[in-house]
Amino acid sequence: ETFSSVYHTYFVQEATLACLLWGFVFVALRDSRGRPLLKMIFVGGIIGLAQATKEITPIYVALAMGALFLTRQETKWRPTLNQLIALAFGFSAPYLVLYSSFGAHPSGIIDGVKHYFLQIGRLSDSPHSYPWWHHLKTLGIIKAGGPNWGQYLLLALGLAGGLTAWRTEASRAHRVTAIFTFGLLLFHSIVSYKTPWLLLTPMLGLVILAAEFLVTLGKRSKIGLGVGGILALLAVSQSYAKSGLALDRYPGDVRNPYFYEQAPRSLLKLPERITLLQAQQSQPLKVAVISAEHAWPLPWYLRDEKSVGFFTEPPASLSEWDVVIWDDQLGDVPTELEAFPVAEFYGLRPNVLLYTFIRKDIWEAVFPPLSSSSP
Repeated sequence: ETFSSVYHTYFVQEATLACLLWGFVFVALRDSRGRPLLKMIFVGGIIGLAQATKEITPIYVALAMGALFLTRQETKWRPTLNQLIALAFGFSAPYLVLYSSFGAHPSGIIDGVKHYFLQIGRLSDSPHSYPWWHHLKTLGIIKAGGPNWGQYLLLALGLAGGLTAWRTEASRAHRVTAIFTFGLLLFHSIVSYKTPWLLLTPMLGLVILAAEFLVTLGKRSKIGLGVGGILALLAVSQSYAKSGLALDRYPGDVRNPYFYEQAPRSLLKLPERITLLQAQQSQPLKVAVISAEHAWPLPWYLRDEKSVGFFTEPPASLSEWDVVIWDDQLGDVPTELEAFPVAEFYGLRPNVLLYTFIRKDIWEAVFPPLSSSSP
């Protein structure tokens, strides 16, 4: 059940993005004077993978490069032409392969650029716009009702790690981590577009900073080592307890600040229903999903079905389909669907329903009607 919560409720692309971005930071910090071209190819590859993961990558990479620049030790370093070519090659390989769907969809390469213009338009009128302090509510610093979600000890240790980054004996990696982490937190506070998963990358930075502080504390004395060990155990225990709430007790509850716009677990009953109906048919079921956003994550759950169409508006003839799934955000149900005698309802988002219409013969192949002689 716990692992199901991790995958179904909490798996978002920002988890992969966070790992790639911090990988970029620490690879960039690594000294590779012996093989600089190989390093540049590797760095470019990480950026390319991150770009293919999430469109916010250029901003994050710019912030990371700013942190690297501010802590540079070679004030006159300039990349050579060969290094820039190696960086471009490393970036282009995953970008071209993934955006073109391994060559099957070449126009996706252009779509990757056009997507930014779409996002700019959305930011001006987004349902995800919140005041600057909204993330403080997500982190539990500002209470919002329901259980207490704050990982206060971890946050305090992360803040302490950020402050100790300015000691003269602090490493460059420590300082880069602090600048990048707090730069991300500042950026996401200023920008009104806010979702809880945008905290994943800076949260990982806070965890690294907390570890840096505990290591610094442990190096001072045996007492510091003991205190650091106790603080580490307490921080892990508190995080474990909060994870238990999020994964086992409130995985799909609106009182959970990390459950945000994800599909509820009950949506899994819809693909299960289609699989059950398909089992009694010799030909693939014709399923039409009509939704402005393709009723995500249905494209994933229905990926094995042979005949599924996704539409942003009703296709020409709805009566030709065996199952029609209608997103209620599109407004009133077309009158043509009144001919379908079976209708089921599934939650997609908070206050968003999917009306699922099933042809009579398809339904009765699985659930035959009772005979007139039945008592």
